[in-house]
Amino acid sequence: MKLGVVLAVAASLVACSGADATPSGRVIAPARRRAPVALVGTGLRGGAVDVAGLRGAPVVVNFWASWCGPCRAEQPDLERAAAATRSEGVHFVGVDIREPNQAAARAFLDDYKVSYPSLSDTDLTHSIAFGVTAPPATFVLDKQGRIAVRIPGQIPSAAALVVLVRAVASESG
Repeated sequence: MKLGVVLAVAASLVACSGADATPSGRVIAPARRRAPVALVGTGLRGGAVDVAGLRGAPVVVNFWASWCGPCRAEQPDLERAAAATRSEGVHFVGVDIREPNQAAARAFLDDYKVSYPSLSDTDLTHSIAFGVTAPPATFVLDKQGRIAVRIPGQIPSAAALVVLVRAVASESG
């Protein structure tokens, strides 16, 4: 299926969810994508996280905070999308921003049974690099690590995110 058709379907799913979204506002054409953004650090549960090591497959990056209501509301959908695409080689990484209390961040991960790693971004280095001003914000990186999709605010649904991720995964290159 052609990427344009898939993205049009994805935009329709997003529009039907009640979110204000258009392909041009969310999806970045491959020719217009910028160089990969670095995202590396120590996970909130330990272990190193480096998105550059995940190239070759799409990566969903979600910026969140434990005190953020929309972040709490979208987390079950993010987890469903991660589960739906895991066997396809898609990776998810969280970035906890503006969190004054790391114990609260780890409790969020436990409470919502987050299955993928999350980094702390207390100094906002990663937020600035991705252009995030407030949580939540979600990005789909293409196989080269470039931002292919931007979703400011809460994701519309797990299904809409899965369609967008699969569209990026189906790109040649």
